[in-house]
Amino acid sequence: MATKTNNEQVALENEQVTPENEQVTPADEKVDLYIEPGYTNDDPNEYIGVNGKNFVLPKGKTSKVPAYVKAEYERAKRAKAIQRENSDKLHEKANQPI
Repeated sequence: MATKTNNEQVALENEQVTPENEQVTPADEKVDLYIEPGYTNDDPNEYIGVNGKNFVLPKGKTSKVPAYVKAEYERAKRAKAIQRENSDKLHEKANQPI
């Protein structure tokens, strides 16, 4: 059984498959990510997990994270906004008389 050299394995780990409209950044490039503070009784940290790597980031502060973590955080925010919008539409429809 052939084994890959360390350089080949690192090269495979650093390859990223992204849609054409997104920028390709090296895996170890750090970007700033600001997470809005939550309510008083909320957890003071935001938990983000990407491909088995977990990140605990403080809310209300800017953190340096890999670009893929910021992309996942923004994707999750968009998904929550769409879910909230759809939920509001369903509540309005449920409250209308038949």
